[in-house]
Parts: sequence; C-alpha cells; structure tokens
Amino acid sequence: GGGAAWGGGRLLAEYLLQHVHHTWKKRHYSKIELGSGVGLCGLLASKLGLGFTLLSDGNRRLLPQLNRNIARNTTDSNGNLGRIKSAHLRWDNLEDWKAMKRTYQLTNEFDFAIASNVLYSKGSILPFFACARRVLSSKGKLILSRTIRNQTIEADIRGAAEKFGFKMSACLGTQEIKSLIKKHKSRCEGKLMEREESSSLVGGNNDDDISENHHQQQQQHVETGVSLSGEGYVIEEYVVSI
Repeated sequence: GGGAAWGGGRLLAEYLLQHVHHTWKKRHYSKIELGSGVGLCGLLASKLGLGFTLLSDGNRRLLPQLNRNIARNTTDSNGNLGRIKSAHLRWDNLEDWKAMKRTYQLTNEFDFAIASNVLYSKGSILPFFACARRVLSSKGKLILSRTIRNQTIEADIRGAAEKFGFKMSACLGTQEIKSLIKKHKSRCEGKLMEREESSSLVGGNNDDDISENHHQQQQQHVETGVSLSGEGYVIEEYVVSI
C-alpha cells in the first residue's frame, strides 16, 4: 500500500533533484502529489521549490502518518507549516476536489502534478489521468514514475493519457534511470568522504571508528533503497495538450 516509500518514489525523488529543481527555483510554481502515501516526493518537491505544495491521497487511513511526516519535515521555529498542506483526494470523486479547493482557497489549478507507483491496477488508470487533468492548469505538467506493465496495460496508459489531453514530452527508460542512480550514488559517496575527512581532521575518531561509520552509512544507503537497479521502471513527463 501507500504506507511505505517504494522504488518508484525514490527514483522520482532523485529525478526531481537532478532534473527539475532548477526550474522550480525560478518561479512560485504550485505542485500537487497524487497518491502521496508517506509523502516522500511531495515533501522534497516543497523543499525544492518556492510555491505552494499539496500532498494528496485517497486513503484516509494514511493521512495521519502523512501529516506527521509533514510536521516533522516542514515546521519552522515559529511552528508554521507554510507552503505545504495535505488533503484527502480520491481520483474519481469530483466532490473531493471541490472541497479541497474550498479548504485551501485555491483559485487556480496546479502548475505541476507528480506521482509514483500509483498505476498498479487496470482500474486505476482512467481515474488517475482524469484527476491529473482536473487539477492541472492548461499549461501544467505531469511527472510520473512507474513500473513497466504488460503490453495491454501499457496501451491503456497511453490511451488514457491521450484521452484526457496529455502529450508525453520526455521519457526516461532503463539506461537513463541507471545513470540517474549512478549520479546519486556518486554524490552520496562524495558526501560520505567529506564527513570522514572532517572527522579525521578534528581528531575525534580513530581508523576503526571511521571504518565502522563507513559500514553503517553503506548499510543505511542500501536499506533506503538506493541500490535499485533501475530495471523495470520508467519516468515520464506529460504536458497538457488541449
């Protein structure tokens, strides 16, 4: 379910870091995450950009944990959650969208929608793209990270995207995603080396301490899912075409 950070979410987070955040820093773009779950990508999207970010999920049982994650990661010294909020949003329920607009006094649709690992069943495809189109402005963009399905499901995804006025503008396949992961690992290893060098300069650790710290960091590196191979995933960008 949505109570964990799955591979597609971790890949989407890395994609946002490497390819999108430069755009988001330039203007106050509004962003919505569809099917947020624990909120990994939505939280990152909020930190990378200047505009309002809304994390949404159709499962009410996930909202308490989502709200706790928002509070832990965004509360400033004044206790202000500011530019990030959460909402209950079922893709096939127009009333949820209307209620969300009233609650947060939204006068415009969103500039960006992001989602990861949400198209896990045939029945979710049409409602997802219908909702994505509903919440996006006429110049909006959808960024979707997902697992590759069988030919029938893939055809359904393409058909639904076209039906609701989306045109694919970019697609990262296995090789591009592997490059994404490689850059991430290189960056993490560089930061780890910086920590070790800093630790040795202040003289607080001996070689055994540093070696153990390196092992712990590597273990954490694997447990957080960075060891993904990239096989079986795709990251797609869609623009609203009508």
